[in-house]
Amino acid sequence: MDLMTSTATSFARSSIRVAWIALVMACGADAQSSLPESHLGRWYYAGSSGGISGEGMGDEATGYMVIDASGTIQHFQEDGTLIGTTEYEAELGETIFSAEPLWVLRAGPIEEAMWVSEDGQNMTLGENVYDGFSRAYVRSR
Repeated sequence: MDLMTSTATSFARSSIRVAWIALVMACGADAQSSLPESHLGRWYYAGSSGGISGEGMGDEATGYMVIDASGTIQHFQEDGTLIGTTEYEAELGETIFSAEPLWVLRAGPIEEAMWVSEDGQNMTLGENVYDGFSRAYVRSR
């Protein structure tokens, strides 16, 4: 094999390796950053708990939110009026709530662990800190 053939073969192998690594990383990123269907959709606020006093935040936060697969959370008043929209990122990660990885939502500086009941009807968002707030949501009232 001459030098030119050797260089071309080496370049081709390197290119294939780089393409393979990029493909694996892209597939892995999609698998880790896309919330499951059970976590998406409309969620009605049911209450809160936690904080240093354990009293929660009260019930001022009524209404519902819609979490979609594109990375957007829309917040609505009870009557359906849009209050605001938040972009989020999600990934499986370590939390203070479980030895098993849970979905973690990040919206700006806010990071919350997210878990949904097995039947898909209840969801909890909890600040991933001790003495943090947790909010409960249900699919329907």
